[in-house]
Amino acid sequence: MAKLMIRCPKTGQALSTGKYVDSASFRSSPVFFSQTYCPVCRSVHEWFARDAWVCDSDCSECEALNAFRSGLGSAARRRGLVRAALY
Repeated sequence: MAKLMIRCPKTGQALSTGKYVDSASFRSSPVFFSQTYCPVCRSVHEWFARDAWVCDSDCSECEALNAFRSGLGSAARRRGLVRAALY
């Protein structure tokens, strides 16, 4: 089981939803809607499954990998978020 992550729309920071899922099951699940309290901006974020990703490693790696997958790879590299091993 791995952490289900979303991104805070106000700060852009990755955060855990508090839910743990199996990657294969999550990819094959129907579209769903949920809410998660964000301790970063202290508000509740509403999100769809398409807004979330599964992370089975530590949070810093989740942040870096998601940034790379969303097309921010070069910016993440400049900020030192992405390890060379991910490339």
